[in-house]
Amino acid sequence: MARIWVLSASISQRQAVNSLFAAKHVRPAWQPQPFQPGTFQAVFEANLESSIAASELAKIGCPFEIEGISERFLFHPGLGILRQQLDDAGEPVIRMGQLRQQVLESAGSMAELERRLRLIEGQPWMDLLEPYRLGAIRYRAMPRAV
Repeated sequence: MARIWVLSASISQRQAVNSLFAAKHVRPAWQPQPFQPGTFQAVFEANLESSIAASELAKIGCPFEIEGISERFLFHPGLGILRQQLDDAGEPVIRMGQLRQQVLESAGSMAELERRLRLIEGQPWMDLLEPYRLGAIRYRAMPRAV
């Protein structure tokens, strides 16, 4: 089971997402995206492989986040798609081989190593997707205190 969050979709992208998931009998419940007026967002679950959903959604071109079992896919049109393995706490896993490679390629520059680690952690994707998430949180109706 994958949790899919389409963060911002135009009307045409919304129709493409609807037709993509119609075969799986999933109908996303769209809401306005306050961060980018005129667009919509949807959070839903679908019983399908996360990598296939990520590949198909990336072709549509709308920013999204997909969390499956022990993996996460992040997509922003300006950066492309990022796949991260997650540990039991939901944190990205960085393998020792990846870390060694980044240390070697940074050639002793601490600033370059930090930049490379930010890329592995997915920080550029998180920085670009965060305003869409905050917009969604601000949009939620507050309960009445009566």
